[in-house]
Amino acid sequence: MLYRKYQNLILFFIFIIIGNIISYIRLELIKSEQINNYGVIEFMRSVIFIPVMYLLLNIIFRKNFYGKYMDIFISLMLLLIHEIASKYINGIGTYDIKDVLGLIFGAVLTFLMVKSKIINV
Repeated sequence: MLYRKYQNLILFFIFIIIGNIISYIRLELIKSEQINNYGVIEFMRSVIFIPVMYLLLNIIFRKNFYGKYMDIFISLMLLLIHEIASKYINGIGTYDIKDVLGLIFGAVLTFLMVKSKIINV
């Protein structure tokens, strides 16, 4: 019962820890000048971003804004617009197709977690 009550909070911290581990590995690769990781770390960072943001908004506001699935879709669209705009506008980020694929995969992962009630909404 206690797990169900704090399920989203526990998942949020698990994803944050995984994201920090991935960032730490990336930092260590940069320091050791072994940067060739074939984009796996950047992909994984993008995959984790949407579930973390969805859980954070769900924890803070305790409700969905447009519906549980529509919120995932809107988050994906906004992040994709930002990623694609970074290809054409200097200074707002760097475009990488691996980030786009990671965001899409992260949205699908979030959708499946909500559908299977791993994320409690």
